[in-house]
Amino acid sequence: MRRRNCVWAAGLLWLSTPACATDAAVALLADGANPATTDAMLRNLATLARTCDWARRYDVIVFHEGGAAGDALRPRLAALRRRTGLRLRARDVSDVFAAPAPAFVDRPRRRGQRTFGLGYRRMCRFWFSGVFELEDVRNLTYLLRLDTDSELRCRADSRDPFEVMARRRAIYGYVAVKMDHQRVARNLTAFGAAYARRVPQIQDAFFRFPPNAHKNCPAPMFYTNFEIMDVSWFVQPRAVALARAVDASGSRAVKIFLTMRRRRDAPRAGRGRSSRAAGATRRSGGSSWRSSRAGRT
Repeated sequence: MRRRNCVWAAGLLWLSTPACATDAAVALLADGANPATTDAMLRNLATLARTCDWARRYDVIVFHEGGAAGDALRPRLAALRRRTGLRLRARDVSDVFAAPAPAFVDRPRRRGQRTFGLGYRRMCRFWFSGVFELEDVRNLTYLLRLDTDSELRCRADSRDPFEVMARRRAIYGYVAVKMDHQRVARNLTAFGAAYARRVPQIQDAFFRFPPNAHKNCPAPMFYTNFEIMDVSWFVQPRAVALARAVDASGSRAVKIFLTMRRRRDAPRAGRGRSSRAAGATRRSGGSSWRSSRAGRT
């Protein structure tokens, strides 16, 4: 079965500080209200431990809210730690989510309005600014964020991403990879159309959406992304001031700035201009890291 691998986005911003040994951590935010998501997270952490030797050299922090879900999660993490050797630890962040938030964060969705749900808005807000308010995070050199449903696999020649960041004096890295399986993607639209013609109840709906079946027909795919941040850059006063200003301005702004952080044309470190000059594409553990130089700080 032929697979097509596509790297969607990758970027590195750079600092002038020397490379150094890292006291870094991998971090996830558990969704205690969704048992299926928690099960997937634990499976993915087991895969991380099995395929990525470097992961056992760093703490893996699982942020979670308290209550019954948190109580149930902690012994499962302890069992996984014993079984895999991962330096897993649970971190209750109930106080972060209980803190007063701008009104837009908890505003219910209006009927017919297409917006992100409450849980997603809170998650974006946490990763954008709240995580850097935690004292044990502020003492780290680098933080690698994984989604709970992200399965990260390493090859035998994969390098330690934290060492890559330190050696290249980077302040930010983002990698997103997807795989389309030909067995699923090939002729999916034609199959769906043929089936819809035989089922009157869905025929009209199918041919109204998507408007251009050849370009817009959604298909299942496997998608993983992760980002690594130089914590010292994100906790400096000017970065904290920006995060708080964006946070106070509205939920859409938080999402926009969270996305900008991943783009190659994000504002340069130390300069208020865009960094559009593409550097050389470098290989790191099977993923392409496309780098762009940032201004010196």
